[in-house]
Amino acid sequence: MSTVEKYIWHIEGGMRAGRRLDVPVHVSPFLVGRDNNCHLVVTAPGVSRHHLQIELGDNAIYVSDLGSTNGTFVNRNKVCGRVELKSGDALHLGKEELRIVKHVDVGDTRSFVVESFVDQTVMININDPAFDLKSCFVQQEREFHSMLAERDVSVVFQPIVTLAKGEVVGYEALGRGGKAGLPVSPLGLFDIAEKLGKETELSSVFRTRAIEDCQVFPDVSLIFVNTHPAENLTSGLQNSIKEMRRVTAPWQVVLEVHESAITNIKMMLELRAILRDHEMYLAYDDFGSGQARWNELVGAPPDYLKFDLELIHDIHKQPKQKQEMLRKLVEICLDQGAHPLAECVENEEELEVCKELGFTYGQGWLFGKPAPASSFGSTRE
Repeated sequence: MSTVEKYIWHIEGGMRAGRRLDVPVHVSPFLVGRDNNCHLVVTAPGVSRHHLQIELGDNAIYVSDLGSTNGTFVNRNKVCGRVELKSGDALHLGKEELRIVKHVDVGDTRSFVVESFVDQTVMININDPAFDLKSCFVQQEREFHSMLAERDVSVVFQPIVTLAKGEVVGYEALGRGGKAGLPVSPLGLFDIAEKLGKETELSSVFRTRAIEDCQVFPDVSLIFVNTHPAENLTSGLQNSIKEMRRVTAPWQVVLEVHESAITNIKMMLELRAILRDHEMYLAYDDFGSGQARWNELVGAPPDYLKFDLELIHDIHKQPKQKQEMLRKLVEICLDQGAHPLAECVENEEELEVCKELGFTYGQGWLFGKPAPASSFGSTRE
């Protein structure tokens, strides 16, 4: 094997929290496979002992399959013979995806191993145990970054009603994936975002799309938009809040904060003050799904308190003691000047008990399933 002095071509992979696998193609041919003698060792299902080889030419790079059981693919096209690669091409072997990237630098020749555990991939530098990569390999990283850049997501809305009269007063915006090959579920997208350290960006893209799509709703509508626990709820959101208010007037925007992110009374008071300055409102989401934040609820009460599914589901079948406990929680909420909102109301029996317990607002399939804004019909001139 002939040594190449300048490492122009690299094999890269996405890592958790923005970290990356970066292996210089330092010899030609460069072998990839399960065998420990390969330059890049990939011990994962579907990868053969000697799976593929990469060859360097004059200002070019090529890949060839080495008779692997499951084949080698470039941008999902099966490799037959010797195929020239371009910077940014995706290499698929087994269930794994790597990228070939061209950039000029001088790296070292340390070996790496990629080990797969079930559906996760952990990348380890086998020559430097102290270099802790603690990561899941991210499939389709390029597609995800493209989705963020192009804001290629969709948003559906679910009605929020007054329980006394059943009148629709607002809608919660719920993000969905919109790019082919990526999850539709927001949970799946945030799982990828977490591994890439992009939770804040994804959350912001969902809010931006929600604001764009809510234009068909009446001026008096409450528009509930979500935050992610990783976001900085004060300084990090201040510019975003100002922009939301600019483009959403006269809609009444409610910023939802998940219970797990409500950890500091001073921070929540600061956030509430910022929102009030911009004529916006604060909601605590999924209250009761984990450790109820009583200090924060009393010390920095929100405008709306959304009670979690676990407290509402089959409430009509629950013992009187549990119903009375929920009644007391609702009373505390009302005493703090917050509107108690029952989430995931699915039938008339749950609705009747929620009304008896003092809930003022409700949300759930009984009142309407999540749907695109256009399906609710335009009510603006």
